[in-house]
Amino acid sequence: MYIEDRNFLTKEHKNYINDIVLQDAFPFYWNDRQTIEDNLPFFSHTLYNRPEAIEKGLPAINSPHYEIFFDMLQCFLKKNKIKFNKILRASVNLTFNINKKKSNIHVDHEFEHNQVIIYLNEADGETMILNDNKKTIFKKVKPEKFKGICFNKKPHYIIFPKKNRRLIAIYTFI
Repeated sequence: MYIEDRNFLTKEHKNYINDIVLQDAFPFYWNDRQTIEDNLPFFSHTLYNRPEAIEKGLPAINSPHYEIFFDMLQCFLKKNKIKFNKILRASVNLTFNINKKKSNIHVDHEFEHNQVIIYLNEADGETMILNDNKKTIFKKVKPEKFKGICFNKKPHYIIFPKKNRRLIAIYTFI
């Protein structure tokens, strides 16, 4: 499954992204690695904690920005007639040039799941979605501000931006 949509965010969503998220005061937190197997740093703002963090006693909702980002997800899912039962994680991720070409190939969870990515700014640094064999490219997605994509459990990686920053909202769900 692959769905791409450029027209699902409301004017309120777009204003929030422009006036709050893309401004200097939006908090991002340093992460030493992007996947379990790498040591590639990035910044993130966790909106909804992963199941394993919740099991350790952390709250599910981790941010005052969660509600509006959850509403963005719901707008994408409703418009594209995608059902969901449970959110697994949600965050705003910021990647930048770290003198590496690409991230590690990975899946977000070992079990079946779907994910939505909303691109929050114009950037270089494509999302590469692979076929299950991890050898051939299923889809190469160029970041475009306010574009959303959805795909199921597929191996994927990013090409790191050469300049500026790449901001996405990422959600996984079942």
